[in-house]
Amino acid sequence: MIRDVFAALHADVHGLADPTGTTGSAKVGDLKRWLRSLPLAHATGTAERLLARVEEMNAAKLHASRRLSLLRNLDPVAEQILRQLHDSYRHGAHPMPEPARQQLQMALALIEALVRGYRLAHTATRRGSRSARLASARILHYGGLALQESHFTHMTPPPGLWALLHEHGLEAGLHRASLRYRQLLLAAASNPWGLTPTDVVGVYQQAEHLARHLRLVTTDKLGEETLAVAANSDTGPMPMQVLGDPDQRTVATAAMDPKPLLRVIRRKLKAGGHGWPWGRPLPEDTLRWLRAIEAGLAKSAPRHYRRRRTSGEAELVAGLTRIHRTLSGDPVTPRVAEFQARTPRSVHSEADVWNLVFPAEELLEKYDVHGEQQKPATGQEPPAPEAASSRWSMVDRSAGGYRVQAAGVGAGSFSVGELILIREHIEGQELAWELGVMRWLRHHRGEQMEAGVQVISPCPEPVQVRGEGGTGHLTDPFGALITPPIPRLGIAATILIPPLELAVGRPLWLQTARGPAPLTLRECMERQSGYCRYTFARDAGAGTAGVS
Repeated sequence: MIRDVFAALHADVHGLADPTGTTGSAKVGDLKRWLRSLPLAHATGTAERLLARVEEMNAAKLHASRRLSLLRNLDPVAEQILRQLHDSYRHGAHPMPEPARQQLQMALALIEALVRGYRLAHTATRRGSRSARLASARILHYGGLALQESHFTHMTPPPGLWALLHEHGLEAGLHRASLRYRQLLLAAASNPWGLTPTDVVGVYQQAEHLARHLRLVTTDKLGEETLAVAANSDTGPMPMQVLGDPDQRTVATAAMDPKPLLRVIRRKLKAGGHGWPWGRPLPEDTLRWLRAIEAGLAKSAPRHYRRRRTSGEAELVAGLTRIHRTLSGDPVTPRVAEFQARTPRSVHSEADVWNLVFPAEELLEKYDVHGEQQKPATGQEPPAPEAASSRWSMVDRSAGGYRVQAAGVGAGSFSVGELILIREHIEGQELAWELGVMRWLRHHRGEQMEAGVQVISPCPEPVQVRGEGGTGHLTDPFGALITPPIPRLGIAATILIPPLELAVGRPLWLQTARGPAPLTLRECMERQSGYCRYTFARDAGAGTAGVS
């Protein structure tokens, strides 16, 4: 459990100005010698010793200038250790394993102690003085690190953190709001719950470059969907309409005027593909991060399909390999009739995409490249399904997907952008498997996980494919998934394969009862760390193609 120190810092300002200790004779020279003796290669042990030293300083009665001097000497070592701790849990899915979770807790505890120290110095100095501005900047710096770690690990920010950031970020007024504070607003508005950890870091980097273009204004004439922050709250940016009735909004509400910044971002995006800067195109990663910020600032698009509250459970399987094994080894393959049975359920709205498809004649001709049943290239029986599924509680659903919830312990291992096989369990009945992608993931204080799964196909087919190696010889068969076309909605058939180099510009061979059949990959619709999704067509001369 993360300590609620940020909440205490915000709620008990006056109590912080009266430390209880008596060791007021701490010297900078002694601290420097102590820092040189620390084993910096051992991040955990050093972090524990740093935490103890900072807490000892926080309990001491020190003059504000002495406290600031000591903390400033601690900063370089503290930030080095925080980077090392971060490296220990930056990889992996969620929920984090216990060792990584302990490293995260240690990092947050050290950040909180440093924020408390600078908060003590800030409350003991004259408002507007150089020392107060320095302390406020360091509070925003470390508070921003805590917020970034929360977004990086898909956890809700610690209670009191946003209140602290609002207080110090707006200390000089709206028009002179700290650049660090504006960076944090931009990053938080970019839906960090729907970004991979790598993209979270990239969005923070781009937000730092763009922060000077973000304007904060006091008016709410920018529209109900304009993002705003309530300076007296403990929440991040949210649409103006969420803040309540306009008559109840106080002058403490700041609206984020998106127009100047959107012009800058769109100019970068327009130039980025042709040469920016110095005639070179922007990297694809940078373009993706800019689009994430743009999407967060632009007016929210209306939801395509209405969400309905629902109950029951959902079974989830993560990862292309596990999904392929589950589908290949399941004797009960999803059939059209099962989806037809779902159509009348009141869970769906009138605009439900599945109501447009089921029961449609397109699904009666279930897509198969040769019109034959697939079989493993080895001719052996398909493997038994891997016991890798987990049960989640259903929260709501729409035609586009599901929102599910589970306890952090025992929920399985998942990450944003991961391929998901999901099926509902309602009143003891197992419905058909659906293929989806985990689009966002959030931990509530690390104990409860909530996720959004977008459904990309109602009936995925497991197949075996082979690729050509560098010598022209076929590789060993590996698992892939084919999703059938839905012509009525203009959805083409796709194939999902591992992100292998051989998939680019080289033929794939589908393993069927008649032997290998070549496929031509066309457009890459999505690329993630665990899979690539392509539209495709059969090569000419190999029979009748099932897709254009």
